[in-house]
Amino acid sequence: KVSVTPKKAGTKKKPKNSSIHLTIKNNDSKRTLSKLTITTPKTFKFSGKGLTTCKEADLVSGGPAACPKASKLGKGTANALLGVNGTSPTPLHFDVTPILVGKTRIDFNLYTPAIGNLISPATIKGSKLTITVPDAAQQPLPGTYAGLVDIDTTLKAKKGKHYLASTVGCKKKKHAFKTVLTFIN
Repeated sequence: KVSVTPKKAGTKKKPKNSSIHLTIKNNDSKRTLSKLTITTPKTFKFSGKGLTTCKEADLVSGGPAACPKASKLGKGTANALLGVNGTSPTPLHFDVTPILVGKTRIDFNLYTPAIGNLISPATIKGSKLTITVPDAAQQPLPGTYAGLVDIDTTLKAKKGKHYLASTVGCKKKKHAFKTVLTFIN
């Protein structure tokens, strides 16, 4: 489920700064997510151009605290079950912090005390945001897989007249997003 606020859309001449709230619930939590692709409608623009970024090396070495506050695009959570290929999976919770690291690149910092910080890189290409789940989140321990339960995160940023997400209209008062989850075998 993707929701966009504010509900009233902008126009091509006057785009409106928007916030995206993404909620994914996996009906088969024994499956391990490798990639998530979100396709936005034509009435929606997604770009990091002109916004504050963080150096990826700073994020990797110091976590989100090492990045400028304006490069943080929101926050969220991800939940998984560790050991879905075994007999008694245990809950695994991640705090998610999306950080802008380039005009077409977002790194989702995944933090859990058991593992520490992991980087889930995402690229913006046209109307698609493609997020790659790192191997260490798919398989935190050798031979022990994590199955996705749910993801809940928000994305928003603004700097002057530059917006991470903006609306330039809508059809039938709706924004038709498409989400594709890719799982490992």
